[in-house]
Amino acid sequence: MMKIRLAAPGHFADIIGIAAGTSQAEILSSGLLGEKCPSLPQAAAGIADPQARNCGAVGDNRANGDPGDDCPAIMMALDAS
Repeated sequence: MMKIRLAAPGHFADIIGIAAGTSQAEILSSGLLGEKCPSLPQAAAGIADPQARNCGAVGDNRANGDPGDDCPAIMMALDAS
């Protein structure tokens, strides 16, 4: 939302350095996921743009609550927890 200038928060926290997140780019490049769970990399390929896929983590998308976001839907379909 900030990128397209629809949101301008007064403060925000950069969590990019937290090692706990898995980016969509990592999901796309995972041979294991491509073999065992191909629907997850397929969904990750359609999320946003390269910048968001390189920086955005799966947990971030899950917590975001955007109804148009692919990640929560695929996680629900896969019965993720």
